[in-house]
Amino acid sequence: MNSEDKHQKDPFSIHTKLYNNPKKIQLWSVVILIFLLFVVFVIGIISKPISKNDDSYTEESSLEDDGQIADNSNDIEATSPLTDNNETSEAPAESNEPTEEEIENNKKAESLDDYYSLIKEYNQMISEYNVFVSEYNSTIDQLTKQNNILDDGIRAAQAAIEDERTPYDLNTRIQLRNALRDSRNHFTDVPPRTFSKAPMASAFIGNTAPEELELATILDENAKVNDDISALSEEIQTIQQNMNTLPVIPDNTTVADNLIKLAGEYLDSIEVLEQVTAPKESFITERLGRVSSITGMQAVTLDHDPNEHLGKPGWYTSCVYFTVSYIDPDSIEGSDIVDKGTVAGGAIEVYETNRDAQNREKDLSAYDDTLLNPGSRYIVGSILIRTSKKLTHDQQVNLTLDIANEFTYLD
Repeated sequence: MNSEDKHQKDPFSIHTKLYNNPKKIQLWSVVILIFLLFVVFVIGIISKPISKNDDSYTEESSLEDDGQIADNSNDIEATSPLTDNNETSEAPAESNEPTEEEIENNKKAESLDDYYSLIKEYNQMISEYNVFVSEYNSTIDQLTKQNNILDDGIRAAQAAIEDERTPYDLNTRIQLRNALRDSRNHFTDVPPRTFSKAPMASAFIGNTAPEELELATILDENAKVNDDISALSEEIQTIQQNMNTLPVIPDNTTVADNLIKLAGEYLDSIEVLEQVTAPKESFITERLGRVSSITGMQAVTLDHDPNEHLGKPGWYTSCVYFTVSYIDPDSIEGSDIVDKGTVAGGAIEVYETNRDAQNREKDLSAYDDTLLNPGSRYIVGSILIRTSKKLTHDQQVNLTLDIANEFTYLD
């Protein structure tokens, strides 16, 4: 049996040879061990994560260059799986907690935001407050104005009533006195102007940079504005309450105008009485010339006075006879108007006083309803107006009123 045949028949013959050769066994053991260590080393390198916080890792460079991971500038130290050293080469992670400075700045920013919101709220309230102040003060001004208007009327009436001269029409004094008494009830109690407009608030920081401000300063300012807002709110409530108690604005113009009117009538009446008390003869003839129904006139003189009373005590100081269109003067006997007498139209007798005129009128009344009927009579001041008995009653009345109106008219 040859050697080949023996080999084929004993497949374990080679192992038998190895086992019979110790040196060969040690050599193979070393090779296998080295191979296993190499496998472990390679696996450790492949499985180790690459930290993004590693200074040698730059994602941008890997993407911008060849798309490959850049070589680490420091050698990656592999940890043997046979050792207990598990340390890695990763850098410690950075902390996300804010610093004290950042916390301080954040508080400043929040406080400043609060401050500007408060300032805005305060200024809005100031605008509302100023509107109320304007309305309140406007009402006060109008009340004061109406009182002043009334006061002007009262002053005019009071000044007139203090003139104690007698008016032509005594009713003018009575009416003025009554109106003056009643007018004082129209005064309104005006409250004082206790409110005034307030200016808008401006930010306290001015041109100071926010980062230069102290947090405590900002908080103090916020507290002050809050206090101002509270005080202003109370002030708005106060002015609203006061506005609700303000009186209604009266219209004293009518009352004052009436006082001024009555005062004027009273003073005019005084002037009228002076005008018709012992006027000159020229005044009589001038005013008679304004009466349309009078066609002629003639004044008596000391040489031509049928009654011979001119200038005597208690008698007329002047006397003017006149003719009228209602009576034909030619139908009346007499060489002139004076001779024709009152029958041709009438006569105006001027006395020194009203009493003298009244005495004369009384004397003449004794002849009423007699053949010597003196006609109608009417006293204006110290003037006695006489009209012809030949006139109808209406003609006498109208003529008398026309003459009286001209005598009492103030130019």
